[in-house]
Amino acid sequence: MSLKREVQKEIRKDKNKHINSLCEELEGYNNTGNMRKLFGAVKSLSKKFTAQLTVIKDSNGSLLTEKDQVLARWKEYCADLYTNKEDHAQIIYSEREPPPLKSEVAWALGRTANDKSPGSDGVPVELFKEAGESGINMMHKICTDVWNTGKWPTEWMESIFITIPKKETGRNVQITGLLP
Repeated sequence: MSLKREVQKEIRKDKNKHINSLCEELEGYNNTGNMRKLFGAVKSLSKKFTAQLTVIKDSNGSLLTEKDQVLARWKEYCADLYTNKEDHAQIIYSEREPPPLKSEVAWALGRTANDKSPGSDGVPVELFKEAGESGINMMHKICTDVWNTGKWPTEWMESIFITIPKKETGRNVQITGLLP
């Protein structure tokens, strides 16, 4: 029993040494004004310890604990997902889901944010919202047609990216992106 106490005592000493060295490091960061490292060190000091468990079973069911073995097993598992095509061919889809309801389209349209840039068609979302029931009917018809045919309009697959910096830095502001 005395050996256990001795080991715990040494562990506490080592932990205190480690915490004291971290505190000295914190003081150094604070004195030099390096706030990024200061807050990072405070975060690492104050967060709770969570042990990482890197154990996985191999294809035979035995446990793997070594990091390289675990990584190799994940690689093998992912490769098997994409090479065993016959497993996927046996899935039978008995029935299709029903097309979207008019109430779902109305709900989605109502939840869409105002004052956003229009898409490549140039139509703002507020126009559909102000159209009321007829706008919901039009959007429902479009969504139902896409659902039934499975063909997406090419405009729905376009994205427009415009980069705008947070602050003016004295340099010219450049707006780039994919425009139709």
